Amino acid sequence: MDIGDTSQNHVRVSTQIFTAIAASMGAMGAGTILGFSAPAGPQLVPGNTTALSNGTSHLTLTPMEYSWVSSIPNLAAAISSVVAGAAINRLGRRTSMRLLVLPFVLGWLLVGLADRFSLLLLGRILQGFCVGGVFVAAPTLIGEVTSPHIRGICGASTPLLAASGMLYVYAIGVLISWRWLALASLPFTILFGIGTLIFRESPVFLLGKRRDKEALEALRWYRGSMYDCDKEIVNIKNNVQFNQSTKSSSLQELKQPWNRRALIVSLGLMAGQQLCGVNAILFNANSIFQLTSTQYCREFKCNLLFLTKDIVRLDSPTLVISSLKRMLLMSSSCFMGVALAGVGAYFYCKEKDPEYATNSLSWLPLTGLMVFMVAFAVSYGPIPWVMMGELFSGDVRDLCSSIAACFNWSLSFIVTLTFVPMQEALGAAWTYWVFGIVCLLSLVFCMFLVPETKGRTLEEVAVLMGKPQQQTQLADENSEMDQIKSLLF
Repeated sequence: MDIGDTSQNHVRVSTQIFTAIAASMGAMGAGTILGFSAPAGPQLVPGNTTALSNGTSHLTLTPMEYSWVSSIPNLAAAISSVVAGAAINRLGRRTSMRLLVLPFVLGWLLVGLADRFSLLLLGRILQGFCVGGVFVAAPTLIGEVTSPHIRGICGASTPLLAASGMLYVYAIGVLISWRWLALASLPFTILFGIGTLIFRESPVFLLGKRRDKEALEALRWYRGSMYDCDKEIVNIKNNVQFNQSTKSSSLQELKQPWNRRALIVSLGLMAGQQLCGVNAILFNANSIFQLTSTQYCREFKCNLLFLTKDIVRLDSPTLVISSLKRMLLMSSSCFMGVALAGVGAYFYCKEKDPEYATNSLSWLPLTGLMVFMVAFAVSYGPIPWVMMGELFSGDVRDLCSSIAACFNWSLSFIVTLTFVPMQEALGAAWTYWVFGIVCLLSLVFCMFLVPETKGRTLEEVAVLMGKPQQQTQLADENSEMDQIKSLLF
């Protein structure tokens, strides 16, 4: 499969698309890990057990133990995202992904065969470590080996397959026990491992290690025999040398006020993404609808909720590119806040008058959460990651991106861990109202601190942050990949 390049060359895209899908199989496996706790929760917590005749000994957890099982992958991912950032630069993108396959498999086996809480938790820790590694290594490799005209669509495969992995476990979790669900999630990891044996290492990494001959061979594998790789390999080498010359000064450059402001804005957006409670809602959706529905109605509502989110996410890159990001964030904050207020109102009414809530307001939780998910999927899902690639200048992008990613996963861990205790301490109504208040605070944050980046170059964005205006000598092509890293949530 060849597509004519605008130059005299013909570039083969089949190997690039294969690599994007193969690497993103790891993200699909990560999606099954992140989504596992939603269908497994009602089976694991006493009193919420779903009737499934699996013929195996049943492990039961306390609500607090279940909170740890749901949240611990996020904490492990926060740590591994930092480790993976160093690993992909020292060992390579492909090698780092290969090293994740065994922990992936071992994690699922521990989860599926666990007969005690400690083994289940250990398996989830291993899984979380793999999640953080995949979401660092896979987008980096895809961004570096794909041609510009297909980079956007190939990069979108990572979040889309991650979301598909979540939808997969939600769908089949209705039919099988949590033990079989763990084993049924293994095929994606196996496909991921096979893929790492086939595709080549990134030419960017190889040039950084002065392995020029191997880099040229890898680029030819990705571009095809009819493509003249000489010009592109020179451009890649120039960019690699430029980035290496500026990397050592990252810590010093972070002291500059414009870089500090960019970091504050990025961390604020990451906080808005996680503190609105999206991961807690996703991971505990089955338990949430259990309070309002019969078993089969509950499963239908869960799958409808996540299917809606995934369908909206398919078109979210186009919407983000064509819209004013700041205005999209502000308007979505309003919708998210109102939707969560409505969900909280339902649970408040249910406490005061259960019959009225059940008969007249049973539509409100699903409707409110669907509005919330749609508003999130088009704004706070992708935009914090997109703007992370736009706000940071090239000399601090790697460092600040690692800080922002680690901060994001850490907040996800905290929110998911505290969701069940929050419901027990505050009640369901105030839990959702607290998340709604966070959405309104995010509105204020975006109104006063977040700049509009649409239609502006990276240098113009830096000037908005307060950087003295200057000429840009070399375009940072890697920033394009940063702009398509819409992480799962």
